[in-house]
Amino acid sequence: MAKDFTKYKFEDWEKGIAKSRMVQKVVEHYASTMDMNYEELKEQWWDDIQGGKGIIRKVSEIDSKNERNYYINAPITLKDGTKIAVCNQWGKENFSNFILHAGLLNYKIIADVAEENEVSDEELTKTNIMYKLPDVITNNLKDYSNPDENIFAVYKYVNEHITNDDDLEQLYLAIIEFKPDAQIVGQYAWELFEKGRVEVAVSLIKNKAKYSGDDHAWKCFKSSERDILPISFTNPFKVYEAKDAANLNITINIHGRMHQVFSCTKEEDVNIDHIDDHYQNIFDWIYKIDDDNLMIIEVDGEKIFEGSLSELGIRETEFGYDLSKPKRKYITPKLEKIKQIKDFCEFDSDEVWVSKENHLLLIPQGRLEGDRGLELAPNFNNRYSMINYGKYNLEASVKVKSFAISDLFFQLDPCMDELVLEPEGGPYYNFSKIFHYEEGELELEIKSDKVMDTEFKEGWLYDL
Repeated sequence: MAKDFTKYKFEDWEKGIAKSRMVQKVVEHYASTMDMNYEELKEQWWDDIQGGKGIIRKVSEIDSKNERNYYINAPITLKDGTKIAVCNQWGKENFSNFILHAGLLNYKIIADVAEENEVSDEELTKTNIMYKLPDVITNNLKDYSNPDENIFAVYKYVNEHITNDDDLEQLYLAIIEFKPDAQIVGQYAWELFEKGRVEVAVSLIKNKAKYSGDDHAWKCFKSSERDILPISFTNPFKVYEAKDAANLNITINIHGRMHQVFSCTKEEDVNIDHIDDHYQNIFDWIYKIDDDNLMIIEVDGEKIFEGSLSELGIRETEFGYDLSKPKRKYITPKLEKIKQIKDFCEFDSDEVWVSKENHLLLIPQGRLEGDRGLELAPNFNNRYSMINYGKYNLEASVKVKSFAISDLFFQLDPCMDELVLEPEGGPYYNFSKIFHYEEGELELEIKSDKVMDTEFKEGWLYDL
C-alpha cells in the first residue's frame, strides 16, 4: 500500500500536521471543551470510525503488544480522572471517515495543499518514534549475530502477535533501524513489497549505503533488489531493427559435446539387441544441450552473443508460482504468447522457470505430451530410446523484422536427467529446444557431428 503523506490543518492554521496528530489534536480539544467522561466521549468518537483499534482507549486497558498503536506517552486526562490514549493508526480511507465525522462536530479539517508531500527515502523508512521493539526481538538481535537466527525469531513472533500489515511494517522498520544487516533488509523489503508496500520496499533497497553484511548477506540483498527495483523489469538485451523492408537474418549456433536422444518404435516381442538398423525405427528426437556448450548468436553476420550457456543464465531460475507480483506482470504477455503455440496451449504458467539474471523463460514440459508417438507405440514394449553422445554443431535460423535475445524462450524435458545421468560437478542440462515468441520453434539442424558413444534404453522420456 503506497503511503499518503498529505498533511492537514484547520483554516486558520499556517502549517499542516500529519493525520494521526490531527486526530490527537481534535479529540484532545473536544474532550477538554465538552468536559466528558470516558463513556460519553466514546459515544461521540465510536470505534468504527477508525476501524479495528478504535479512536480512543483507556491507558490502563492497552496491553504492551498494542502500546505502539496509541499515543501512550501523550495521554489525555478526562474530567473523571481517566487517562486515555488516541490511536495513531490512520490511513487515507479511515481518516476520510474521521474528517466527515469531525465536520459534524464543527471541526473543519482541510488538506494543506501547500505542504510538500514528497519525502526522502530516509524519511519514508523511519519507524514511528513511539514504536518500541519487543524485548524478545531486541534480545535476539543482540545475542545472535547470525541473521538467519534473527529472521527465524521474528517469524515466530509475527505468527504469534502481528495481525495486520501496518504493525508488520512498523516492526520490520524498527528491526532494520536496530540492526541494519543487508540480509535482514533484503528479506523484509521483499516481504513488504509482496504485501503491496512498494514505496517503503523500494526506499529500503535504495538506502543500501547504510547496511552492512558478509558476502551471503549481500547476495540475499541483491536477490531482493532484482525483484523490487523497477529497473529489473526492463529488457536487458539490445533490440535490433531491420532497415526499410528488409528482414534481419538471425542464426544461432551451438557447439560442443552433447547427447542426441532418439525415440524409437519396435514390435513388442523384438529384443533391442537384435535390431540391425535403429535409424529406420526413429520417429522423433531431441538434444540434451548443456551449460558448457558454446552458443553463438548472430544478427546479419554480427555476433551479439558468444559464450557458454551458463553465461546466458538460463538455468539460474525461480518458479512461476514464487514470482513477485511485478515480475509476474512483466512476464505475463510472454506467457500468453507461449500458450498460443499448440504444444503449450495447456501449459500451467505457474510451472514456468524464469531466469533470475535476465528473465528468459524456460518451459519444463516433455515433448511427447499430446504427440503422435503414443499412437505409433501405444505400449511400453513398443518403445525404446537410442542415445548418441558426441561432438555436435547445431544451427537454427529465422528471419524477423526486429530481434532481441529476449524474443527467445527454451524448452527442456524434466525427465532428461533420469534417462541420461549427469556426472557429479556437471556439465548440467540446460534445454532441448529453442522457440521464438512470434515464429514458433526454431528447428536445430546438424551442421556437423562426431558420435563417440551410443547406448539403448527401454522406454522413452515420456515413460520416466
